Amino acid sequence: MNKETEICIVGGGPSGLFLGLLLAKNGIRVTVLESQTSFNRKFRGEVLQPRFVRLMKELNLEQRLEKYEHIKLFNAEIWNNKKYITQIDYEKEMPEGPYAIKIKQSVLLTFLYDLAKDYSNFELIFNAKVTSTIKSANRTVGVNALVDGQMTAIHASLVVGADGRMSTVRKTSDFSFKYKKEDFDLIWCKISTNEFKLNQKLLFRLSDFSNFIGLPYSSDCVQIGFTMRKDQWNSIKSKGIEPLKLEFIKAFPELKEDIEKIIDFKSFVSIQSETFMVDNWHNKGCILIGDSAHCSSPLGAIGLSLAFETALVAAELIVASKLELNHEYKCLDRLQPIRNREIRFVHFAQQLIISMTVKSPKGVKKFSLACMKLMGNSRIARYLMRRFFLGSPKITVDNAFKF
Repeated sequence: MNKETEICIVGGGPSGLFLGLLLAKNGIRVTVLESQTSFNRKFRGEVLQPRFVRLMKELNLEQRLEKYEHIKLFNAEIWNNKKYITQIDYEKEMPEGPYAIKIKQSVLLTFLYDLAKDYSNFELIFNAKVTSTIKSANRTVGVNALVDGQMTAIHASLVVGADGRMSTVRKTSDFSFKYKKEDFDLIWCKISTNEFKLNQKLLFRLSDFSNFIGLPYSSDCVQIGFTMRKDQWNSIKSKGIEPLKLEFIKAFPELKEDIEKIIDFKSFVSIQSETFMVDNWHNKGCILIGDSAHCSSPLGAIGLSLAFETALVAAELIVASKLELNHEYKCLDRLQPIRNREIRFVHFAQQLIISMTVKSPKGVKKFSLACMKLMGNSRIARYLMRRFFLGSPKITVDNAFKF
């Protein structure tokens, strides 16, 4: 079976759907291929930082997003062994994007799809598992995919790999890594509560055992993540659930009654922490965006917000490429230079924090946190926090992309 489209986006996650929406709005025929059968599945990232909120404001989408279930997070606090270090006040420090958002990714995808499906030139195909890219004269001209179990060749003038850190498009095309690191594992769990807790904030609770992050997940559930050195998780599990519960209670005493109800490891999910940058995102008929091109560590919950920004820039360049006589998308050579500085800054900041708090000996970690407390309210610290969570410079949004 054969199918024709103008732009084929592989991956119906946030960056892929967002790019498809923006292209469809500008009259481009776009087909998004999603390997899963629906949006109702487990996801990795569900926190969007102020840089995303600012982007939604620029696109006039903030009020539309308000109609979908989410929790606003107005500040983040950093603690070390029950001692307060500092806080990040999004409202005060970043009025352009005065809060972060905790949103189930199934809800976020539904929001994007509800906008996109109003355009007749937009198509989303579920249960479409891409197996390889199609080449012709050393150029990508489409993909092969199992669509509902039937092999289908989908031909396109441009293929976009938005299929995440395990990208099939990247693996089956001529892409290589500029750098790639795996520093630690992140363990997530959800804890049921009888009331709304954690008060609409991100909590970073550092201890001698680990580095914890806590945030509200819903009105009756909180989510807690903690870092482990590579391959340490199996050792933790071998000791049973009780020692881990004690460490949880030390970090989150306000959740003591809820934590004590945990009886096993079934609610825990281990995620490998990867940080990488692909050497060249654009390669003759194929472009990578989001985690396919630049995967960030879970540290700081910033990767998803970066992916949205990259998708917007990619959309603007694809639309600009339509003015080229031969439609070879030469403009896309500019995507990586435009985004490189911002993403490299985030990766550098993450690696620095990892070195100080995850991979370092206890003495070095203690010294690093003492320095953080000392500098917590300094001008340079406030600048770096704003730079990390809000981004700089602001991405300019063309009127053609505003809703």
